[in-house]
Amino acid sequence: MPDEVLAVSDLRVAFAGSAADAVDGVELRLVPGQVTALVGESGSGKSVSARALLGLLPESAQVSGSAELADQSGREPLQLLGASRKLLNQVRGARVAMVFQEPITALNPLLRIGAQIDEIMMVHEGIPRAQARARSLELLAEVSLREPERIYQAYPHQVSGGQLQRAFIAMALACRPDVLIADEPTTALDMTAQATILQLLREAAHARNLGVLLITHDMGVVADLADQVIVLQQGKVVEAGPVEQVFYQPQAEYTRRLLASVPRLGQALTVAPSSSGGVSDAAAAAAVQALLDPVRDGAEDGAEDRAEDGSAPAVEIENLTVIYGSGSGATRAVNQVSLRLEQGEVLALVGESGSGKSTISATIYGQVRASSGQVKLAGTNILQLRGRALRRSLSRIGVVFQNPASALNPRRTVVESIAEPLRTHTKLSPAQRRERALQAMLAARLETAYADRYPHELSGGQRQRVAIARAIVLRPSLVIADEPTSALDVSVQAQVLATLQQLQQEMGFACLLITHDLAVVEQLAERVVVLKQGEVVEADTTTTVLAQPESPYTQRLLDAVPVPDPRVQAQRRARFARHDLS
Repeated sequence: MPDEVLAVSDLRVAFAGSAADAVDGVELRLVPGQVTALVGESGSGKSVSARALLGLLPESAQVSGSAELADQSGREPLQLLGASRKLLNQVRGARVAMVFQEPITALNPLLRIGAQIDEIMMVHEGIPRAQARARSLELLAEVSLREPERIYQAYPHQVSGGQLQRAFIAMALACRPDVLIADEPTTALDMTAQATILQLLREAAHARNLGVLLITHDMGVVADLADQVIVLQQGKVVEAGPVEQVFYQPQAEYTRRLLASVPRLGQALTVAPSSSGGVSDAAAAAAVQALLDPVRDGAEDGAEDRAEDGSAPAVEIENLTVIYGSGSGATRAVNQVSLRLEQGEVLALVGESGSGKSTISATIYGQVRASSGQVKLAGTNILQLRGRALRRSLSRIGVVFQNPASALNPRRTVVESIAEPLRTHTKLSPAQRRERALQAMLAARLETAYADRYPHELSGGQRQRVAIARAIVLRPSLVIADEPTSALDVSVQAQVLATLQQLQQEMGFACLLITHDLAVVEQLAERVVVLKQGEVVEADTTTTVLAQPESPYTQRLLDAVPVPDPRVQAQRRARFARHDLS
């Protein structure tokens, strides 16, 4: 076995029309049985580097350098950069496999999962379908899927995110590759699913002697999985070395900033809201004060009147049940859940994917119909309201969704998206709506110079600030933040969390925080409700739940939170593996 399975030297990538190289002289070595992490913020060149190795960049990209894939039979190594399409097609999926951030977008939605795994082996190894099917079922079992036959027969949309990612890893391993590239493989997953995927990648690297290239912005994930670390900033390597050296003795200021930005249990949020966005504290404070003034000039349905009974909770849910479907195919997504969110309070709903968090929030803002129970906003049961009265109640709610790219209309400018609630719920003139939307931008720490841009012209963090501005523009009494930062870089995540925290304190709205990340819960929430399979398993103050969890399920969620410390993370990983959630 060679010392290096892949050697990359002086990798450079430039795109037409760009003044600076997207990748500038990257060097990396992959060793069999080890994981090398390529880390950095969005735009640092991580994914571009990986895709350049397999010829997956657009034709406008100019790629130079060397990427030699070692040959196990002792022949000359293959040069991947500049290789013919025929050679790259033979390499992709066979000798170099890739796992993507969102497998649902990488798989054919019209084909069953098993058929897609079969096809990889049939194309690259020429084996008959029956043999491919048998191996596919073995692989699905190997990646810890409890019902391999069901997953094999399922379409991609019929399984959870964690199950789909494991199935995709099975596909990547099908042809026994020498190199596995994992591009943000856990970003869209809850913490327990993430921990399971990381364990699976670790075992695959060791058992199959794979050279693994892990691409991520999450330093907690790096601490959990990596042996070697390469830190990229604006396309250049600013630091590289063994994982413990990079974590315990970082040399670059950029690396230290990445480490400091990771939300972790037991550490208060120290990032300032103004760390990015270019808006001064004074300008943001003045904008918040302007937003606190009631909407005037004939606001519809009394939306300008936010005077409410101070004794009524912002949200009170009693015995809420939500059932999808009917008959034998019915699914009980939420079962007899009760909770209270007081005015001005931050309450977190936590749990794995499928625990009912987002279903509960969607019931509150009217997107999902309850099967039974009550949902009260400021003392009014909204499940009994219709038409104008319902619209008036729902106008008190602002919502910040997980993925700002899909939550914003790509055909509307930033200011138009922010002003949309004003157009729906008030009779303000276009000029007045624009002025108020600009104030909301400043309050969310986004420069008004971006007002007439479109969502695709902004970064992920900027788009999420647009979503926050839209949520607060009507001066809501309740903001629902549904996984508001899970799709963002860790440093941008910290800045957005700080902005949301400061806005909540200054504007006084109640906040229902939907998240799977208990480190984020500790930063923002006063109380926490833990959900499992649609039912409440634990509810108390955040301090009590995090320090003295009563449920083994909650303890496992705690142990699944990655921390940017390789030694501590190894201990937590061992504890996580011991917990049984069945």
